[in-house]
Amino acid sequence: MRKVYILLLALFVIIPFSIYSYDLLNLPISAAQGAIGGEGGAYFGPSNTIAANPAALAYFNGRRAELSFVKYPQSVNIGGMAYYQGFDKIGVLSAALNYCNYGKIEGTDEYGNVTHYFTPQAFLLNMTFSREIVKSLAAAAIFKYGYSSIDTMANMFMVGGFDVNYKFNDLRLGLLIDDIGGELMKGYGSVPIDIKYRFSSSYALAENSYILLVDIFYDKTNGFDMSAGFEWNINGALLFRMGYIYSDSRNLKYDSSGDILAGFNLGLGVRTKRFNLDYSYTPLVVLGDAHRITLGINF
Repeated sequence: MRKVYILLLALFVIIPFSIYSYDLLNLPISAAQGAIGGEGGAYFGPSNTIAANPAALAYFNGRRAELSFVKYPQSVNIGGMAYYQGFDKIGVLSAALNYCNYGKIEGTDEYGNVTHYFTPQAFLLNMTFSREIVKSLAAAAIFKYGYSSIDTMANMFMVGGFDVNYKFNDLRLGLLIDDIGGELMKGYGSVPIDIKYRFSSSYALAENSYILLVDIFYDKTNGFDMSAGFEWNINGALLFRMGYIYSDSRNLKYDSSGDILAGFNLGLGVRTKRFNLDYSYTPLVVLGDAHRITLGINF
């Protein structure tokens, strides 16, 4: 009975958020990625990330470190750190470690008596290798390892994929096939891992002062989805971003006055040669608000 209770509690928690490390596969950690709709598979610039656009990292030179933090409602905290390094005539190696903590939760027996406390948590290690194949065409190989725990039970999985990006003048196109793999351990039951397919496009105007982005993606559980984003480089150092994701506009509607905001994201960024600082805001309507902040440093 106790195990059943904990599993039911876990299911209750993951509906509005993302407890399983499987959900960390596609949850945007980067503030820039979150601001433009959560995808940005064809975005090219200093705010490219392992999760959003690993193939575009092939054009990165030098070394870069990033720290990200996501504040969700109800004491849910998500964080991540990433490191990229380019090697001449070889490519770019990158790694990111993401972490999700759901705070302290009561464990009870079948009579409702509190027996102990536990903290559901999840980790995701994401590693990529990116390289320009021919002029204007870059590709990335992706490897991910995930671990999540609920009380004394734990699940593990391992998946991989690839990403391809093509650029022609001001047009960028991307194709991603990811999350191919399976579970290694099923402590709290089997959870399906869906292969993700994504086609991305972006177009830059006025010498990259304005960037328009559209992503169409699919997996078996959620079906087709779409996101759109916009970035305005105001003066070379200050950036304004906004984005929209269709599934959020549908899933977050609760017949409240804030429903009009469901699915939209807003963000600001400050960019210099040495560092960038990005922030994004996501209204989750009656659930509360999500805030993301990312600090990136170039070495």
